[in-house]
Amino acid sequence: TARPTPTLDRFGNDLTDMQYRCKSEAGAIGALRNFIKKMAYKTHIYYFYNEKKNVLLARFFDYKKVKLRRMDPQAASFARDNKVSPWLLEGSVENKNYLRDNILMESAENMSAWGKIKELLKGIQKSCGRINSDLVIVIFPSAVQADRTKYDFYKRLGYSMDEKMILSERSQRLLKEFCREEGIACLDLLPVLRPERKKELFLKYDDHLNSTGNVLCAKAVVDFLATEREIGQ
Repeated sequence: TARPTPTLDRFGNDLTDMQYRCKSEAGAIGALRNFIKKMAYKTHIYYFYNEKKNVLLARFFDYKKVKLRRMDPQAASFARDNKVSPWLLEGSVENKNYLRDNILMESAENMSAWGKIKELLKGIQKSCGRINSDLVIVIFPSAVQADRTKYDFYKRLGYSMDEKMILSERSQRLLKEFCREEGIACLDLLPVLRPERKKELFLKYDDHLNSTGNVLCAKAVVDFLATEREIGQ
């Protein structure tokens, strides 16, 4: 009998995202579940349900899992007090290699997921062409790549970390190579954020940018789009 695998649907915008969504279960029952999943992913109601489930996650998150994984108890208490996203805790419980996979892209499984992501991006580009629009991709780095203190933070949350993650640019390089091959305008924000690492650019207990980081990135995006428009003309 096959064990169900976590889908980590909360993580939806990373290069290895498909790695966790597309694992299949074996056997006749598994085949039926796989078919239902594929059909569900095509419906609006699935994403509506998933959004509502995510909203309730903080209230119903199983903190017993945190104790079993020997996660930093202070980090768990931060989640209860809404200082840390419970999704980060859930990610650590379900797959402690998630951040490492997405930043280093070392395994065959990682690259297989990236192959699926590329096909989806090609589909998006075709859809843009049909409505006479241009696709522009903006790459936001993991906080670990732009802020050394985040490395220690995620280690406390129980993620499997590797010092190589701090300096790695492999995920950015893969995406930029793809964009060059497909003729897609692409802005990498890692060179924008990394030189400003002495400033606090991210929320203290989260992977998302704070107001300072958002302002910095917004200016870079505006400047990039202005340059792209000039080139296009």
